[in-house]
Amino acid sequence: MNYLTPKRRAEIIDLLIRGLERLEYRGYDSAGIGIDSLSEGVTLIKQEGKVKRLRDEIERLKDSLDMDRELD
Repeated sequence: MNYLTPKRRAEIIDLLIRGLERLEYRGYDSAGIGIDSLSEGVTLIKQEGKVKRLRDEIERLKDSLDMDRELD
């Protein structure tokens, strides 16, 4: 990821989740991410178990996370 190139929030989250999936079998029993919000501070999303559960929870919440917002 090039920090000089603007990215959509969805692209950044996907990159983070793929990184967590690579760490999945190293003894961790949960995973989570924090997402910056313009009006509500930081939204924490965390799940016990497989990273897929975290991915599913993010998918469930995507309408409230402004996934198309471009960050630079």
